[in-house]
Amino acid sequence: MSLFRSIIFFFLLLQSVFFDAYGQQKNLLDSVAEKIEWVGLQKRSSTLFVHFDKNVYSNSESVWFTAYITKTNTSNLHHTLAVALVRNDDRSVLAAGKYVMEKEMAFGNLFLPDSLPTGNYSLFCYTNQLVNGYPAALFVQPITIRSNDAAGFIAKLSLTDSIKPGMDSASVLIKAYTKDVTLVKGGLVKYFIGDREHPLRSGSLKTDNFGEATINIPLKLITPANNMLQTEIYNGREIKNFSLKLPVYKIDTLVKFYPEGGYLINGAPNTVGWEAKNNEGEPLLLDAVLYQNDQLLQKIRTNGYGMGKFVFTPAPGSTYAIKISGTVSDKPFLLPAAISNGPVISITNALCSDTVIISAIDQRTAQTLMVYIHDYRTVFIAAPVVTSVENMVIKIPLTEVPKGIVTLTILDSLGRPLAERLLFAHFNDKANISIRTDTSSYAPRQTVNVKLKITGADQQPLKGLVSIACVQNNRIDLKKQLNIENYTYLTEALSDLPFKKDILSDDSANKEFLELLLLIKGWRKYTWQQVENIKVTDTMAVISSMVFKGKVMFRQKILKRPVMLNLKTYITPKFAELAIVKTDSTGNFELLPAAIQTAPNNKLELSVRNDNQFEYTINVNDPYKEMNKKLAATLFFRDYNQRGFAQNSQQFIFKNDEVAKTLKAVTVIAKKDNRWYGDPGVNICGDYVCLYNILNCTNHMNYGYQPVVGASYSIRQFGSSTTSRIVYTGCQDLDLQAKKEYLFAMEGIYSAKEFYATDLSKADLSDPQYLSTLYWNYSLLTDKNGEATFHFSTSDISGKFKIIVQGVTSANLVYGEQQFEVREQ
Repeated sequence: MSLFRSIIFFFLLLQSVFFDAYGQQKNLLDSVAEKIEWVGLQKRSSTLFVHFDKNVYSNSESVWFTAYITKTNTSNLHHTLAVALVRNDDRSVLAAGKYVMEKEMAFGNLFLPDSLPTGNYSLFCYTNQLVNGYPAALFVQPITIRSNDAAGFIAKLSLTDSIKPGMDSASVLIKAYTKDVTLVKGGLVKYFIGDREHPLRSGSLKTDNFGEATINIPLKLITPANNMLQTEIYNGREIKNFSLKLPVYKIDTLVKFYPEGGYLINGAPNTVGWEAKNNEGEPLLLDAVLYQNDQLLQKIRTNGYGMGKFVFTPAPGSTYAIKISGTVSDKPFLLPAAISNGPVISITNALCSDTVIISAIDQRTAQTLMVYIHDYRTVFIAAPVVTSVENMVIKIPLTEVPKGIVTLTILDSLGRPLAERLLFAHFNDKANISIRTDTSSYAPRQTVNVKLKITGADQQPLKGLVSIACVQNNRIDLKKQLNIENYTYLTEALSDLPFKKDILSDDSANKEFLELLLLIKGWRKYTWQQVENIKVTDTMAVISSMVFKGKVMFRQKILKRPVMLNLKTYITPKFAELAIVKTDSTGNFELLPAAIQTAPNNKLELSVRNDNQFEYTINVNDPYKEMNKKLAATLFFRDYNQRGFAQNSQQFIFKNDEVAKTLKAVTVIAKKDNRWYGDPGVNICGDYVCLYNILNCTNHMNYGYQPVVGASYSIRQFGSSTTSRIVYTGCQDLDLQAKKEYLFAMEGIYSAKEFYATDLSKADLSDPQYLSTLYWNYSLLTDKNGEATFHFSTSDISGKFKIIVQGVTSANLVYGEQQFEVREQ
């Protein structure tokens, strides 16, 4: 396969090409490109993004979502989306569901149990496709659970000691009391320091007569790897959860240098990115001085994200270091040693449009270089460049390169990497969305009319398919907010990004931030080592799909012949659709995804299709349950807690006017109607009751209902019209049926449930309606003019609300927001 693409190189000083070496260079180009694509085969994956209606929830709420596969090399193989809720501190899976995925999209909702403790959680999402036993498409959305129950007890967690150098230990105080300042005595407190599976310290204690408990912290053992204190306190009725960042015993400043292209080269101007953080990973805003052999060269600094850059020309035999200004320590941070030979590359604008312009200086004699643009999965451009002078400019059209982060790699004639740089291709090729409401301010229970329009960078209309949420502003935590553009083009390619609002917007501050980010993240020699050493046998990734596998046993023994199974999908509690499943001769069977698709929350039941079905047992393994546990135990959950040494449980409590109104539990007592007994039809014993309350009535066989064990019924004497009363005791088969050991009940793969938005502008509801999600739409299609309209009504919550729209267009991904306000009555 030849990987030469249509590409034109323009040089300030254009040199002759060595045509006699063309065939040899072509073979080497293709060989290296093939290895890059082998790495891609080894890393088969898809980019999954899930749009959730918000990221701050209360318990007893529904989570609404739309899932998109935005990039994939496992196309058309994703048929099921799994969503699971995990509590970060103990990694327990507390809710989960499976949803139908078609045409690389899925829609659904997940109900949050009312028993959820407040705190930090994660919703992780993945599809049925596995690569080497791990999901090929995985997405994690951090969320916060807050409570609408302000009547519970209050707990505070605080570091009581002033931390001073040399201290061995410190105390953390837990204090619990009710709103009327009644102390919570004997409350059970559990805690651990560090990772729950391998804690530095853990234990349990009880609050004393003052409602207090003290945890001793071994300060000298606290490092950035274990500086999280997780606690919970239980008063016998509810649990309060806390997490507190502990002070690290020794704070260090860490400085890293990133020469553009990868190496410092003597005798030419070199651009160097640098990054300063402490050992807790927090960025540092620093002023520093660059020294050459202890002689001041220039002053440099980082920005608020701990990033900066400077330019200098290394001299042979010199050493270079920086010293941080304003610190007691004069500890120098050494730059990497410069090398004598190699190209110095410089890209002034890494946020490219349709062409990347590379400035290169190479002090060596004529060299043949190989230039690749790729993403370590696919090679988009591969071509030779022959140089014989010091300065040149290379212009590379990016027509065949997709939008997003790609890598420019330059190799020498032997295939060894000389320089590497990250680019953002087609940065300005952006879909724009206009979201217009009929006004910026509304009264409670007033209709909001919204008009969307999507256009491309050329202002021409684009067709789009978007999901839409309108939610209360305080239900969006900006640090936990993910959008489809940022995630697909940046987050998925560059992990551990610092938080920045509107990172892809077109203003100068954001562009400067991204340029620094691409410079600092741009040299990945460790990845190239994988390319150099890869063999074709390394690409044999095990591609599989999760399957529901079942087993039927007869009296706990392996079957000797196949059996037929009834698969009931309940449409209502008393009505089910029936399908037939056949086992193999030993009782094994598989359930195809299409066979177990149901409406949300409808149950499925399996039973053996013959007269002695009660002597069989059925079991089905749900592979998603095991995967949920595996992911919960291994995934990294980012810490979003603010720095501080105190926490109050009230931060997880909504105000009265900030919560969705939930219905109180109502007990319905029905008057007994003697005409109706149990389910319709005949029970497993062959018994039924007619509408005149006669057991096994021969006159009304077609109007029978199943009798209830322990109930009293009339019975006709044989050959007579006289009746007597008996208590129904059932039969042995009915006892087996009651245990339901022969049935296997399971959850299905759910289709989308419609979001019902009450039109409060027309409804006559006297009770306050506190709705934090006013509107949700899984998918709205714009017309040929790129336009669409929708409407909804405000609730009784006043304040600011936000409309969030994101999705896909015929040419690009799209994201937009619009805010409006609801006035107080």
